Amino acid sequence: MGAARASREAVLPLWALHLGLDAAQVSVIFGIGAAVDLLCSYPAGHIMDRYGRRLVAVPSLTVIGVSYLMLPFSTGALGLTVVAVVMGIGNGLGNGVIMTLGADIAPPEERAEFLAAWRLTHDTGMFGGPLAIGLLAAVFPLGWAFAALGATSFAGAAMMFRFIPIYSPRVSPRSRVGKR
Repeated sequence: MGAARASREAVLPLWALHLGLDAAQVSVIFGIGAAVDLLCSYPAGHIMDRYGRRLVAVPSLTVIGVSYLMLPFSTGALGLTVVAVVMGIGNGLGNGVIMTLGADIAPPEERAEFLAAWRLTHDTGMFGGPLAIGLLAAVFPLGWAFAALGATSFAGAAMMFRFIPIYSPRVSPRSRVGKR
């Protein structure tokens, strides 16, 4: 999930450069995508807390994967804006889900250490995604690099579907240790 979410910040400018868009256009496109991202964050948190983590994690990665597959088909500022909005929806749906999952499964006795390692693992993905895009784009056409990232996002969605329980309770009795 980290790779899929972080790579959007690399692929949009790369494709904008490919399309010949100027910096002002790209800034507006980023802003529109970021606004949609922000608008999706609160409802996603509500859905996650009420209906479970899987219900936001799987759609988040699926929507992000679709946006990466759409990207090579955008041919101008309007098309890139549509892709940025779709990416914003996917990213907004995924805000907070990784750390919430970590908090759900962290052992109460070693919560801080566990969450530090959990976050490091996620951040490794955030580092690796844009790096992989750069390496793939150096060897293959840019569209193929986006397709690889889309496929990786779909694989991540499948893994999330398989391993996240249908419903993750908000607070388990184990996590209440020391909170009286």
